[in-house]
Amino acid sequence: MLREVELAGGAARAIATDTFPTRSENLSRESSVPVRPENETAMNTQTIVRCCCAAVLLCGLCMSETALANENDGLPDFDKVKNLVQWHFESRRDRSPGDILSRSNVEPILKQLLLIGWIIRDRKSILNRVPRDDAYLVRLLRTTAGKKFMHNVREYPMVYDRMDRLIGLAHGREVLREMIRMPDGHKLMLKLTQKNDNDKTDPLLARVRKGPKFNNPTGRIYTEEYLLAALKKSHERSIGKSAAAAE
Repeated sequence: MLREVELAGGAARAIATDTFPTRSENLSRESSVPVRPENETAMNTQTIVRCCCAAVLLCGLCMSETALANENDGLPDFDKVKNLVQWHFESRRDRSPGDILSRSNVEPILKQLLLIGWIIRDRKSILNRVPRDDAYLVRLLRTTAGKKFMHNVREYPMVYDRMDRLIGLAHGREVLREMIRMPDGHKLMLKLTQKNDNDKTDPLLARVRKGPKFNNPTGRIYTEEYLLAALKKSHERSIGKSAAAAE
């Protein structure tokens, strides 16, 4: 390896001076280069490689710790985050508090939070939990009849989780569409949010079998309340990681 380096150095000097050695000069120079034992050369090479790898690894660790420590130096307190989120939705005239969210509603908020100094490490995960704009439930509840129905039921406990689970059941979509069309459909939805079997007395609701997970949260983000809860957990993790990196 050292021999190759010396020869390469000679080539570089030749290019710089535009004087290339003759073949006899090359042979003479090659014969004058001291030859190191193969074992010694191999050991030197391995040592150099190991030192380089260790240096790169150490540098990477130091950079990652520094980045983590500095990443959220200007992390806003959660009250500021909450105020920004609430202000954003209150300024929207096309929606009311408690209306279902979609990703296009949440993306601008996450960008605004970045501008006030919060780098949300799980931004993608949070956004993926928000229903897509073309999701069936979103499209259904944003029709004229769907909005009226949504405004009647949005205060019911976990109503969006249950509607989301309902449309995943056999006949669930048609049952939900029928409830939306009915003048008192919201009363049937209330029955579905109650953990008893009184929904089986209604012919429409009897068409779906709820299953054991029907009353469980889906883990998705449907409203501002859900979003703030997700952001609060993320904010607490950011504070914890920053504190750990600073120690």
